[in-house]
Order: sequence, then C-alpha cells, then structure tokens
Amino acid sequence: MFRLTWDAIRRSLGVPEQGDMEAADEGPVDVAANPAGDERVTITYSGALAKRGAQAIYLHYGLGPGEWRDVRETAMRPVAPGRFQATVDLPSNGRLEFCFRDERGHWDNNGGRNWSYAGEPAVASTYKK
Repeated sequence: MFRLTWDAIRRSLGVPEQGDMEAADEGPVDVAANPAGDERVTITYSGALAKRGAQAIYLHYGLGPGEWRDVRETAMRPVAPGRFQATVDLPSNGRLEFCFRDERGHWDNNGGRNWSYAGEPAVASTYKK
C-alpha cells in the first residue's frame, strides 16, 4: 500500500520546504504586471548570474507550457547594482516561460525548471538556488 503525504507530493513536484523559500520581494526574480490595459510585464532579475558579477543579462523567453514557441531574447537594463530589468509582451494564449543568460553564455534556468508567468499573482517563482 502506498501512502500519499504532503511531503511526498512536495518532493515529487520539486517544491522546496518552507524554510528554503524566500519572501517574494527578496527573490531572484520578480514579475510585475503593468497598469490595466497594458499587456506587458516587467521582469526584474537579481539571481545567480548578477551575483557573480555579470555585466550584461539577457532575458530568454517564449510561450509555453511545454516546448516553448515564439522564442525571443532581449537585453535587460541595469536598474541597480546586481539588478536587471526588462519589459516584454504578455502572451494572450499561454504562459510566459523564461530564463536568463549572461554575456559569457552562462545560464540561470532556475535549476532546470525555468520561470513562468500567466497572470496574478504578480510574482514568479522565487525559490533559492
């Protein structure tokens, strides 16, 4: 007989224990919806690449879920030491899936999970790496 527990479900989904999570406003990635009527979101990154001193960060994104479609990349602008930001269109039919790379070709893909955003709440995954 198999016993299904919250811990088993959490581990199978890759959800960290509560002690391993950061507050949304302190995470490496924040996604903020723009004012009503604006179909764009602003993504702010302060993750591992920025902490390692990257001079340029690129947002690599596409339409999901599953295999990404309409894949694009845009340079993020520095907004503070170790923080980069970009504003992109929000897809109308799917989830915005994204990850980051630096000028040397190093990637931050959230431990292989990438990040995604499909609307409210306005914060993407903020798990510590």
